Amino acid sequence: MQQGTVPCADDKAEDTEIVAVGAYMRVSTAEQRGKYGIPAQAQAIRAFVGERSSWRLAGAREDMGESGSTDSRPGLKALLGDISSGQVNLVLVHRLDRLGRTEAAIWRCIWEADRPAIRRRPPSIADRTVYG
Repeated sequence: MQQGTVPCADDKAEDTEIVAVGAYMRVSTAEQRGKYGIPAQAQAIRAFVGERSSWRLAGAREDMGESGSTDSRPGLKALLGDISSGQVNLVLVHRLDRLGRTEAAIWRCIWEADRPAIRRRPPSIADRTVYG
């Protein structure tokens, strides 16, 4: 397993089942748009998904100029809808702080994604930190 990857997101499917990955990217300030901007996050996520034969990128959602301390982000709401509809069963973020800037915000996202009423199979969130 690579550094920065959460253990609950297995690198291999249990059998040959395809894993539908939803990418989520976010930047909140102009400073982040350079090295850590949406294109850099998306490229890292696509490369990470491409290394796994059973994973496919089912969709990508982004929030530009949105604070990670709030749940009122259009891209995040769309991602939760993708999970709810069963289009996505694994969420991949470049770094966990892209999902939320506070522990409370991150946990709210995880709890929302894991609501039994909307879950088809347990979702996972993989935190992929890319260095360099």
